[in-house]
Amino acid sequence: MKLSTGMSFTALAAATAFLLGGCADPAATTHAVHLGHDAAQSVDVAMRTGQHLAIVDDDFNASIGDGWSIVGEPDPEILRFDGEGVVLDDPQAVGGGGIYSFDYVAVGAGTTTITIEYSYRGDVRFESVVAVTVD
Repeated sequence: MKLSTGMSFTALAAATAFLLGGCADPAATTHAVHLGHDAAQSVDVAMRTGQHLAIVDDDFNASIGDGWSIVGEPDPEILRFDGEGVVLDDPQAVGGGGIYSFDYVAVGAGTTTITIEYSYRGDVRFESVVAVTVD
């Protein structure tokens, strides 16, 4: 898992969308899917070519053992991986948390899925699936 204080445009937009109350509008340029630590989720997202998707954990903290991995990649003809990273709540705090994001760009029409695994202290807890349809 790559950790950094840097972030892509999509992660910045997702963090902004989260702070402004989410991003459920299908006309939005960035769609944010918020995953939690409690249970597996199955989420459907409708997008247009050129729009961004951010799959985020709003309460990520690697120092306590949170971990996310993509275990099922989407079709690259539909979604292009655009990076991942962490925006720390307080970059100066030791053991602080933040927002973790996997970022994608819709590049072609079709339907695809992303399977994401959550682990805690190295133990896999569950997998969540994000199904994406691009028009």
